[in-house]
Amino acid sequence: ARHYRSYMVARSRSANEATPLPVGEGCTARLSLMCHSMGCYLLRQCVDSQSLESRSLGLFVGRVPLFDNIVLTAADVDSDEHLSWVGRLNPRHAVFICINTDDRALWASDNVSGLDQPERLGNTLNHAQPAEKRHYVEVDMKLFNNTGPFQHSYHTSNKMGGKIEQLFRTMLHDEWRDDTWKDDNLKRRSDGTFYLSAL
Repeated sequence: ARHYRSYMVARSRSANEATPLPVGEGCTARLSLMCHSMGCYLLRQCVDSQSLESRSLGLFVGRVPLFDNIVLTAADVDSDEHLSWVGRLNPRHAVFICINTDDRALWASDNVSGLDQPERLGNTLNHAQPAEKRHYVEVDMKLFNNTGPFQHSYHTSNKMGGKIEQLFRTMLHDEWRDDTWKDDNLKRRSDGTFYLSAL
């Protein structure tokens, strides 16, 4: 709680200034938000419930982003219209959308109400639109011979030789920026999306 208060004080210092304090000035803490599965649906509902001009989501302190990063893992939300709300997220650094095309839980969600159900954001790249502060990262569990319950909760798995832990270290720290990340397993596709390689 003490660290959180100092974090909020440091962020609040620049809430009424034209130029926010840079990371590391006044407070060195980093705060990222991770939403998993239906948690992404809850985040979407929060965003959709606000007017386009509103910043009362708790995602800002004044005009300053509260979170350094926002990570969506195994997102159980429609992929075809995700930009309508993901595009409104504005963390200090980036939004990361993690995808596993072999996620059986999301496959079940996709088919629960018939074949007309839109694809889930967490298991398709079909509607990916990378941007400067929006990155799509595919984690292909088949490459790691990893099946079963970890397909939907891969971010908690310790069965991938530390690759998941390294992936999140890369995403949540500065080495992602300027394309100088320190993860040899992370590859960029020509369309701007990324994938976690087993090699």
